[in-house]
Order: sequence, then C-alpha cells, then structure tokens
Amino acid sequence: PPADTLILDASYGMRVFEPSIRRRLSERMLALPRPLLLPAPATGRALELALALQSAGRAPALCEWTQSAFEAAMESPAILTPEARDGCARLLAGPGSDANACRIVDDPGLVQSGNRELVREVRAAGGTVCLTGHVPPGTPAAGLLEAGEACWLGWPAHPDLEQNRALVKAVGASRILPAFCEPEVAERLLARLRDLNTPMP
Repeated sequence: PPADTLILDASYGMRVFEPSIRRRLSERMLALPRPLLLPAPATGRALELALALQSAGRAPALCEWTQSAFEAAMESPAILTPEARDGCARLLAGPGSDANACRIVDDPGLVQSGNRELVREVRAAGGTVCLTGHVPPGTPAAGLLEAGEACWLGWPAHPDLEQNRALVKAVGASRILPAFCEPEVAERLLARLRDLNTPMP
C-alpha cells in the first residue's frame, strides 16, 4: 500500500541476486551427500527451503517447531500464495519417502542437545549439515563451519537492491530509512535510490 515513510530492510545492502538463485541453490543442496540436515528458522526461510525441495521431489521431514510454524502460516491467508499453500498442505500431510534423507530443524545455531545428536548421526552416516543463513558466532553451527564439518549455501531471505528499488517505486514513499545495515551502506543505498525522484531524509 502507499506510504509516506518506508523503513527499508537493507540487510543485503547493495547486493543483487539473479532471479534463478533459489533454483540453483536447491539443485546444489540436492547434489550434497545424504542424509541432509538443514538448520533454518521455522518462521523464516524454512518454508521456502521445504517448498523448493518438495518441488524437486525431495519433500523433507520437519521438526515439531517447524511444523507448528507451517500450520500457523496456513491459517494466515495473506502469507502464502495459492501454490505455496498447496505445497505447505502436502508437507503437513506427512513426510515423503525421502524424509529420512532430508530434515529441516528450527535451530540455526544447532544449540539444542537433540539436534547436536542429530548432527553426529548425519555425519556418521556420511551425510551433510548444510547451513543456509546467518550463523551465530560461538554456536555449535559456527564451530562445525570453521572445522569444515558443515557447508554453507546462503539462501536469500531478505530483499536485494533491485527488489528494494521496486518497493520504493510501488509505495511512493517520500522518506526512506534503510535498516539493518551499516551507516556507510545506508548512504550508498540512498544514493542509488535518488534517481527514483524520492526525497531523502
């Protein structure tokens, strides 16, 4: 909707992702040694990850918290497109035949003891722990990554530069406030938005 002031999610700053980035990332995930463990926020990119893997015929198993988050999303019509809603319903209907080979857990830092045990099981079976977003420093997940015992495939979960430009145009805001970035990045971002004829604060 139209807005006078827009607080912009500038987490990715000036980065621009190609349109096929998620498809390419899901293909790389499917090529990893299995079983595959994907720690991801249940109310964040977990749903996109699950739907992408499901589209490739590898519907993952979901931990209890992830399943609850998906159920909540199903109760909010504005959150999901019809296609995503159908996919989510299939995910909640039960794990697919590939469930033992792919699992999503709501624990990005792998701090829960049960998930640390799951990591040991996955690695003992020759599988892969794949981290897909911010890895909190000092967590078991960070330790795995530093030791080369986990891989990282960053799944975009925030708008990139071009998506933010489109958002600015769509809402017609006269004031733009970049958030979640360093001051110098905010200045560069505002400079790129000046050609949209939007007065800056």
